[in-house]
Amino acid sequence: MSVSPELETVQVATPLDYAQAALLLGEQRAWAEALVGRELAEIQPSSRKEYAHLADFYGPPEGGMLLARLEGEPVGVVAVRRLDEGRGEGKRLFVRPSARGF
Repeated sequence: MSVSPELETVQVATPLDYAQAALLLGEQRAWAEALVGRELAEIQPSSRKEYAHLADFYGPPEGGMLLARLEGEPVGVVAVRRLDEGRGEGKRLFVRPSARGF
């Protein structure tokens, strides 16, 4: 019988969580830039501030981030940001190719 790898999902809250989320979002940004052939900041100018200040942009109460770790290694991230009292938007969903399917 094979043992499934341990998958953990946490709300991003600590400096380590934010550092790991930033690492994954850097990979997501590089993937998107390669896909469109342009810097993300050219397409989404607000992304500069967003990526530079994740805790300010996605911290409570206006947002939140989840981080997935597989066997302790960061492999996925997703963020949510409030638009108004009744609406929000999902942002920056990324899962490393090696972890897709878990």
